[in-house]
Amino acid sequence: MSQSEKSGMDSWPPQPKKVGRGLDAPTKSPKDPQLHLAGSNHPYAPFTGNALKWASNVYDDGTTFEGLTREGIPHGKGVLVLGNGTGGGFPISSTRGDRYEGEFAAGFAHGLGVFTAVDGQVYRGEFMYGKRHGCGSVTDMAPYQQRLEAGVEPTKAWEQSRDEIDEKVKYGTWRKDYFLSKPEDGGFFCHKTEIKGVLQELESVVTRARHFQFKPDGEVTFMMAQDAVGLPAPLMQDPIHYPHGTKFMAPGPMGQCFPIPDDEDIKHQMVLTAENQRKIYRMYNFDYVTKPGSDMAKAEKLWAKKQRKLAARRARNRHLQQLRLRRQQRQAARRGERLPQAVESEDESGPDDEDLYAFTSLADSPDQAATPSQEAQQQEGGSTGQTQPSSRQPGGFGGPTAFASLTLGMNHAVLQLNRAFQQMAMRAQHRRCLTRPS
Repeated sequence: MSQSEKSGMDSWPPQPKKVGRGLDAPTKSPKDPQLHLAGSNHPYAPFTGNALKWASNVYDDGTTFEGLTREGIPHGKGVLVLGNGTGGGFPISSTRGDRYEGEFAAGFAHGLGVFTAVDGQVYRGEFMYGKRHGCGSVTDMAPYQQRLEAGVEPTKAWEQSRDEIDEKVKYGTWRKDYFLSKPEDGGFFCHKTEIKGVLQELESVVTRARHFQFKPDGEVTFMMAQDAVGLPAPLMQDPIHYPHGTKFMAPGPMGQCFPIPDDEDIKHQMVLTAENQRKIYRMYNFDYVTKPGSDMAKAEKLWAKKQRKLAARRARNRHLQQLRLRRQQRQAARRGERLPQAVESEDESGPDDEDLYAFTSLADSPDQAATPSQEAQQQEGGSTGQTQPSSRQPGGFGGPTAFASLTLGMNHAVLQLNRAFQQMAMRAQHRRCLTRPS
């Protein structure tokens, strides 16, 4: 490392230090801002040893955080509930009880998230270092909260206030906590379709962030989730204790010992869940009995057609081998020799032993060559069990010499090896180059 790069750091090697939010790292080390964070517990510091961990923390001012951390700092996804102070990069003017659910980066609310204020204002959209920045929407839930405070049942309160809330939803583009513009088609600000896409993706992010809440062994559960007496309140995620009326949710045989509550909404949701699971199962598992006209039925027909072609080809090869064996037996009988009853199968495209023997016989004695008409007569006689004598008597040797037979056998073996090597080369997969490019 050059001396100019070291000058941007306090010391080298890096010593334990505190960099806070680390926003001044580019000014401390312009060439590599990450070097300024070395030695600290900042998530973006180099050479950090800890990976993402789940944490449930209650801070001195009453602020709570449940989610993923790195080096003890919120980083990933989680839920932050503000206390008397602040956190996540939100302004000091935040009220106790304000809640953020979503993505974090280096301790800041950064990415997609939902900020729910105590007064009923809900911002859903993009954040940048604790500030609303990007596409999003603001919903005023005050009408619903007012009806709840008046004692109206939650379901009826929502039905009465839903239209009023939907009319006042504000979509648009924010920049550093300031509202810039409503949705437009010019491309400079967020389009309405883009905002809807952000809100759809936001639902998945928030759902994952909420999974880190209320773990049975977390600090937030023991210190904040309390009943009227001050004892830790039993939660639905406790694997042992189930509040009254919820034991049917217990896993295994225990849950089957208790009836499902006589509530139409619960039963309807259970039916929807079962249908959804059935749909997912059918997406990844094929039925044994396929429906006519389906893709699976078409695939089975193509497979059966291919199998029939292979069976016909094998039957044809067996028939040709039988004809070849009979022809060799008849020729051996004329020479007074005896051949085995079985011969090895060979490829149709390769040279035939019969052709090689015939070629050698022609070279030794031209009188041994049979005309096609004589071969046909011999096949007819072989089929009826009678052997018709040839009009020509063989002259010279009765068959190929021992040296010629050995030569033909070696040639045949070389051809078979070459064909096998060629097929292996065609089937071999291309290997990636393991050498580093120069």
